[in-house]
Amino acid sequence: MEGRYFILNEHKVFFEELPDLISQGVAKTTFEQSLFDFMYQWRSGQEAFNQLTSGSTGLPKSIRLNRNMMLKSAHTTLQTLNWTGLDTALLCVHTDFIAGKMMVVRALEAGMLLIATEPDVNPLMNLPARLLQVISVAAMVPLQLESILKQSPELLFSARHLKDLLLGGAPVSGELLRKVQKVPFAIWHTYGMTETCSHIALKKLNGDSAQENYQVLPGVKLSTDERGCLVIEGEVCHEGRVVTNDLVELLDERQFKWSGRVDRVINSGGIKINLDLLEEETANLLHAAQLDLLFFYYGLRDEILGEKLIMVVQSHNPTHHLPLLEMALSVLPKLRRPKQLLWVEKMTITNSGKIDRINTLKSLGITA
Repeated sequence: MEGRYFILNEHKVFFEELPDLISQGVAKTTFEQSLFDFMYQWRSGQEAFNQLTSGSTGLPKSIRLNRNMMLKSAHTTLQTLNWTGLDTALLCVHTDFIAGKMMVVRALEAGMLLIATEPDVNPLMNLPARLLQVISVAAMVPLQLESILKQSPELLFSARHLKDLLLGGAPVSGELLRKVQKVPFAIWHTYGMTETCSHIALKKLNGDSAQENYQVLPGVKLSTDERGCLVIEGEVCHEGRVVTNDLVELLDERQFKWSGRVDRVINSGGIKINLDLLEEETANLLHAAQLDLLFFYYGLRDEILGEKLIMVVQSHNPTHHLPLLEMALSVLPKLRRPKQLLWVEKMTITNSGKIDRINTLKSLGITA
């Protein structure tokens, strides 16, 4: 059974205060307003919620998620990871997104104390030690964990009760995967989307029981379509069935390997190039060359090649980085090396922590 209050930016907020807080307009930020609204709607028994999809494959669209779907998703995660009312949950992602909403639902359904802090690239910096030390479960995007490990890794180790951290919303780089091996609690990479009420599969990234493939949660059935893309069926799915653009290898009924997105495969001079897999391979090469650079690949229309492979790299000093970058890329087969390098001082990042490729290209005067 849930408690009487949650903690928002270090202050107790009692549930019975929510109607007054909303009517008085006391929320200082969009995060606070969104949290107040959703928590009140959920506790009032609202049966359906309009939710924007991430827009990772096009413009975001509004879909209708019903309460039973969200309850099924929450209870499945609680049972799989053994989260109970004895746990304390950290909310540091916006409740405008399904990941934030579902952390609230899990906390309320399990009766966990919820500690909410303003979303930030390093959300632990905003927490006093007394709160950090009682958190046992949390959810973040990879960008947040990367920032913590780079800026203040000691904060992770001072969270002595933290046992599970869910990572979602974007791929985990090879560099981040290496770093989390030293973290003394479980890091789970999630697979899911708005249309499935957050994750439908988990992959443990660290520790003795680290996993190479995603493990499907109970109540979900998987198959692939003629493109080799994942099809998901179950009670947590919008309209009961979701057809994705994710290329996967189904290993058995409960395991799959993600191979990238079908819309991230280009045909350059008759050669098919999977940009997601190429980015993963390149990240390992850059790590070996001790280059810490943010980058992405893209295919631009080309009269001769059909699609030309380009690489966009973030750097304040391209002249300094170019020689080492070219040396690292020389290991790639010639047909999979970028035909053009583009430099940008700062990537555009989405609210969910992903590189916004389209708007980054627009900043360079390129219409994708």
